[in-house]
Amino acid sequence: MTNVRGNWKNWYEFLFSSIGCVVGLGNIWRFPYVCYKNGGGAFMIPYFIFLFILGIPVMFTELTYSQWSNLGPGRVWICCPLFRGIGFGMICLTGIVSIYYNVILAWALYYLVNSFYPTIPWSTCTNDYNTEHCYTRIQQTYLNMSINTTVLSPIVNALNISRKTATEEFWENKVLEITNGIGTPGVIRWQLVLCLLAAWGIAFLCLIKGIETSGKVVYVAATVPYVFLTILLIRGLLFDGATEGLLYFVTPRWEQLWKFSTWGDAAVQIFYSAGLGWGGVATLASYNNFHNNTQRDVIILLVLDGLTSFFAGCVIFVTLGFMAKQSGVHIDDVVAQGINRLGKDFEMMTGKSLGILWKIGIGLTTPFALLFVWIFSLVQHSPVTYGDQTYPKWSIGIGWTIALISLVPIPVGMGYTLMKEKGNIFERLRDSVKPLPSWRPANDDDHNDNAELEKLNYVSEKETFA
Repeated sequence: MTNVRGNWKNWYEFLFSSIGCVVGLGNIWRFPYVCYKNGGGAFMIPYFIFLFILGIPVMFTELTYSQWSNLGPGRVWICCPLFRGIGFGMICLTGIVSIYYNVILAWALYYLVNSFYPTIPWSTCTNDYNTEHCYTRIQQTYLNMSINTTVLSPIVNALNISRKTATEEFWENKVLEITNGIGTPGVIRWQLVLCLLAAWGIAFLCLIKGIETSGKVVYVAATVPYVFLTILLIRGLLFDGATEGLLYFVTPRWEQLWKFSTWGDAAVQIFYSAGLGWGGVATLASYNNFHNNTQRDVIILLVLDGLTSFFAGCVIFVTLGFMAKQSGVHIDDVVAQGINRLGKDFEMMTGKSLGILWKIGIGLTTPFALLFVWIFSLVQHSPVTYGDQTYPKWSIGIGWTIALISLVPIPVGMGYTLMKEKGNIFERLRDSVKPLPSWRPANDDDHNDNAELEKLNYVSEKETFA
């Protein structure tokens, strides 16, 4: 058998593809808010702790198994058939996330098109969709400077309760044409439909020939965000109030480290920012050269992911500092055995043994950390809201249905596997966690190397026993 799936032309294509997969909205959108909420600079301590005890072992396992077999999430679980449903759950999750992310890309494209107008629509209150409650930040600054804040501030605050900035009204009234609730969907926004089609079209063109096309696109797609972030940071540092915003972001509030929620948010954030558990990076790794060093890749990707999160936070908060200064408000008011096998597989691919710290992390620390994340997610779960609106029960039911789509394949896969095995329930369980005969490297040469290694291991164990 030969590897008909193909491989990356070089290691850099895999690296840049993985960077594009790992670095995304979780870093730029969610991390700055979670960091700000949980102690600023102090949050970096639990974040990097979980990055090493949770992120590195999980990503290493995903990359190593997929690279060793040249199989994606849908088939790699022949290494342990009982859990094959996890692979199909990953595929479902990837599909759901892709739909969600492409909607966000459609919004970004819509903003991009509107940014070419002579006057940026969200900079004024003179558009037909604006209301009498609209105000610009310059107007707000003038208002704050013109009044006696000691006497009139409470009155002004009362009057400003229902006021919205031009930016907010553009988003809610123009982009979304938001209605009174999810029960009133409104009309189709043909502009957003076109942007959504464009987003899917771009994705299709990038993937039309698999890694042959995507491997070339990522050189641009993975580097351009860093160029933009650097430009935004340099520009933001020139704004009045940027220093205050940056200091607010990085200044540690040590008391937050004593809160359970801070550590829970740090663990959950690792999955958001590193894209763990949904099969994206594992799929990319399945196209790797067999002897690629996954240890090196994991460390590079996750360290870069953590630094990108921090870098994006700096960009966000220098802008928030400027906005707070302009508005005259505070920043607060403006986010062991299924292990030994893995070690042998890694040693076969790279010629290096898997260290004891890696084995402890994968077999002991990571499972407990994952259990902690799961329990924390359940404890912290609350009904979905938008502003001060609570979603109706039927819509929450739809949300749970979508969430369960990626979980249903797991018990279904277990049941299917156990039914196929022979013997009593204990014998079936025992056999269902053993790799299938098809669990092997994709290339014949690599498979022969593996057979020789297994033979040597068997002889060594036999001699030791004797």
